[in-house]
Amino acid sequence: MGKVDPSINIPTASSEAQDWIQWHKELKAFFNKKEANSIWVYAWSRRGGEDSSANTGRLRDYMSSQGIDIQRTRLDAIQDAASDVFGGIGDVLNAVKWIAIIGGSAIALIYVVKIAQNSGVKVKRPPKPKLKLSK
Repeated sequence: MGKVDPSINIPTASSEAQDWIQWHKELKAFFNKKEANSIWVYAWSRRGGEDSSANTGRLRDYMSSQGIDIQRTRLDAIQDAASDVFGGIGDVLNAVKWIAIIGGSAIALIYVVKIAQNSGVKVKRPPKPKLKLSK
């Protein structure tokens, strides 16, 4: 049994971005990229469009990587720009968080060792393993 033509299973106006992305991938697998893009753009203009809830940054990014620029509203453009800015800030804050956790852990460990040394508790090091060399 042959492959089923995905162009007969067009996402609906209420479909999500992931549905449109998956459908495009299926079109590419069945047709070539150029034909898949043509079919996708035609269907998007009829059932999707810039006012669709599926018109997300993720869909626009994916379709842009496929050579298709999806129209977006001014609000979408503002949201995309804010997402880029705050995404970058989020990456920086995430890195700072991990640096603080690692640095804080190191400081805490040093503090515990200092307390142990000042309290008279001797910290024993594990014995060195005795290596037997074969002749």
